[in-house]
Order: sequence, then C-alpha cells, then structure tokens
Amino acid sequence: FYQNNKLNYVSKNKRRLKKMEVLRRMLLIIVLLLSTIITASATNIDKEQISEELKKEEFISEMNNSIQEAKKSFSDPIAVKIPHSMIIGMSILESAYGSSYKARKKNNFFGLKSGGDKYAKFDDMSESVECLLKNLSQKEYYTNFQAALENGEKNPHKLIAMIQKKYAEDTEYAKKVSSIIKRWFTKV
Repeated sequence: FYQNNKLNYVSKNKRRLKKMEVLRRMLLIIVLLLSTIITASATNIDKEQISEELKKEEFISEMNNSIQEAKKSFSDPIAVKIPHSMIIGMSILESAYGSSYKARKKNNFFGLKSGGDKYAKFDDMSESVECLLKNLSQKEYYTNFQAALENGEKNPHKLIAMIQKKYAEDTEYAKKVSSIIKRWFTKV
C-alpha cells in the first residue's frame, strides 16, 4: 500500500511539475509577445514623431523660400528688414505648420482678413507672405515697428511685441511666437 501511494504521489507530482513547466513556458511566451508588441508600438510612435518633425521642418523650409521670393518683389526697405524668424514664427502659430483650414484651403498662413471677418484667400504661400510684408511695412498702426526696423532693430522678440496689440487679439501672441522662434532658431 505504501509503495502504491508513493508511486501515486510521485506520479501526481510529475504531472504537476509538467503542468507547471507548461504554464511557465506559456507565461514566458506571453511576456515575450507583450514585450515585442510594446517595442513595436514605441517604434511606431518614434516613426510618427520623426515624420511629424520632418513635416514641420519642410514647412519651415518652404516658408523661408516663400519669404525670400516675396522680399525680392519689394522695393520697400522696411519690408525687406523684417526678420525671417519672426515671419516663420507667426506662420507656424497662425497656420499650425500649414495644416490649418485657412492655410490648406486659402493659402492664408497668417490669419489675414480681407475686410470684415472674412479671411483672405491667396494663390500661394508667397502671395500670403507678400500681403503680410505689405501690411507690416505700410500700415499706419505699425509705425513704431516700422521705425524700429528703420533704426536697425533686428531682434524678432522685440519686434513681435511691438505689433502684438494691433495684429492679434490674443494677449499672449508675442509670447507664443517668441517661444516658437526660440524652438526653431536657437541663435535668436
């Protein structure tokens, strides 16, 4: 009887050990699968973040080219002196890197209006930049800004603060544009 019980006990323990080993292996496989899924998700997030950054950099490059093109058509020395970083900062804030409805459908990268509450529509990015340059360099309510440019002011943070009250309804506008400028133009 004792011998049979001992064999039964040993047999049961072996079966338990086998079950435990199978469970341990299954648990290990599950952990490895979860680890792989998490790693893959993190990699996809990284790829998406990189893709977004590239889109932003492409927008900045395209805007910079449009600014250069627009400034070529101006004989007004004030318009030519407006810092690229300021214009780009404004366009990023106003158009969300060119992804806003106004930017996509109207080529309006600065929230410019065409009388009343209607937003202006432009043929392309350069035309939108030309309109901004014309407004900032010729409108009477930007005389302090214009005088500062004539006197050699180049600091985009000071210049954006000068136009804030007349240009934007947002009281934090200059601070937001300055933050964008600091992010993308570290030397400024």
